[in-house]
Amino acid sequence: MASVHTSSAPLSAELVLGKTPSLKEPRLLGGVLYWLEQRPQEQGRTTLMARRSSDQDPQELTPGSWNLRCRVHEYGGGACAIGRLSSGEPVAVFVHDDDRCLWRLSLSGDAQPQRLTAPGSDGRFPGALGGGLIDAAGNRWIGVLETGGRDQLVEVSLLGGDPQPLHSPVDFCGYPALSPSGRQLAWVEWQQPCMPWERSQLWLAEIQADGSLSSGRAVAGSSPADDQGCSVFQPIWAGTDLVVSNDRSGFWNLERWAGADGADTQGTTA
Repeated sequence: MASVHTSSAPLSAELVLGKTPSLKEPRLLGGVLYWLEQRPQEQGRTTLMARRSSDQDPQELTPGSWNLRCRVHEYGGGACAIGRLSSGEPVAVFVHDDDRCLWRLSLSGDAQPQRLTAPGSDGRFPGALGGGLIDAAGNRWIGVLETGGRDQLVEVSLLGGDPQPLHSPVDFCGYPALSPSGRQLAWVEWQQPCMPWERSQLWLAEIQADGSLSSGRAVAGSSPADDQGCSVFQPIWAGTDLVVSNDRSGFWNLERWAGADGADTQGTTA
């Protein structure tokens, strides 16, 4: 029997993870799988990937110096949104870390990304953008703008332009989710001194014909002023129902609001 040689030398993190990419934010649109790939061998650069069928190799859509990264709330997340224009054209809207601006990329051809928001005098967008989605009916990106230690829900036209405010929370917001009909927008808010996993609230608002939000109200969770603390996380639509994680019982459970797309907000455990 051949001898086996062992070594007591520890494996370094560089050896274990130095060439292993991190895969993030998978999205499925029109039968195509998209995801972000963070590559340690490229100094952590993150790029957009696509796989169009199981018998084809993945395709890199943002090669070269493109680096998709969101710096909202320091720890980021939501650097890229995948969706369609009102014409049906599939597009990606992402934050490029070099200038912190929003960029739009057509996913139906070989077009180059087009910048949507203008950088400031220092070459970077003044503030942090991210955590957004594509509203096809409005041909716009809806997401979070963090500036001066405060958040806003904003919209940016997919033709380009400055962010326009939609809603101003007391302190912070994130995780916007648009109902399939485009009639309702859900998101999460939290206030100082609490972290979002300590006390946060699920908000819901109707989208008007002009794109503005109305009847915005908290429908679950708690604020710092409430007697009992609970938090909510990552709302997602399942048809006309709204699903969110809620720890009101002391444990994380999924809750479902049947028919929330029609503004019915009576929650039930999923």
